[in-house]
Amino acid sequence: MSEQGKFTKLRATVTASKDTPMIPARYAHLVFSFFLSCIMSLLVSGIATLRLTGLSADFHVLWVSAWLSSWMFSYPAVLLVAPIARRATAKVTRAD
Repeated sequence: MSEQGKFTKLRATVTASKDTPMIPARYAHLVFSFFLSCIMSLLVSGIATLRLTGLSADFHVLWVSAWLSSWMFSYPAVLLVAPIARRATAKVTRAD
């Protein structure tokens, strides 16, 4: 197969898989918890770091360090707390 043919085949494969989700739906709660914990710990650690240090020259280094350590706790916490939050939400809401 020529180099052009190999490239065309590879591009077709990448294009076809680009629109297809890569993770099975049965893992959706883990993926949701991953994204939620990343975003929330990033925001909270950023605010806490900013309040503590101000906009110092090494703010971004301190923020990333604080975020990584806080994310290590927030991901398992979201996995443990999410079912409790779902049950509490179901008790205080009603069907439309």
